Amino acid sequence: MILLWILLVAAPGFPVHYIPGEPYATVMPFGGTARDLHGDSSHYSDDTRAILRRIRKSFRDANPVFMKDDLGQRVYLSLFSGKSGYFSSGQAYQILKNFFNRYPAKSCTFTSGASTSDSRYLSGRYQYLKRGRLRSAQVFVSIIKSRSGWKINQITVTR
Repeated sequence: MILLWILLVAAPGFPVHYIPGEPYATVMPFGGTARDLHGDSSHYSDDTRAILRRIRKSFRDANPVFMKDDLGQRVYLSLFSGKSGYFSSGQAYQILKNFFNRYPAKSCTFTSGASTSDSRYLSGRYQYLKRGRLRSAQVFVSIIKSRSGWKINQITVTR
């Protein structure tokens, strides 16, 4: 996880670009140019943009229903509430629903991301209210390309 954080957040030399239609900056681990990101050769397809939008909406609205159909057959969850492990998509949905009910979102902002040919990553900050106090947690979401399209395979929320 630390190595991934270094890759996503602290790795020097990785340019950060804004992708039109995406409200977060993206760390691009390749030597491309901004034109590569904005032109026809962008490696963010409409499918991946749509799933990333649904993930952001689910966290922002504290409602996993928006990403329910995007959960993979096996999803790794690691939540600060104590739930950790591999779960079926149905189990993951119920666990996330309970998590969001217990820790309702005040805001969620995804500030970085990265991609490879068959995976995408988002990292950001989830702010929630607990006992009347605003608290903050780090969010990491990974999606991978499968035979049935892009699916969420990991969600981590740590304090």
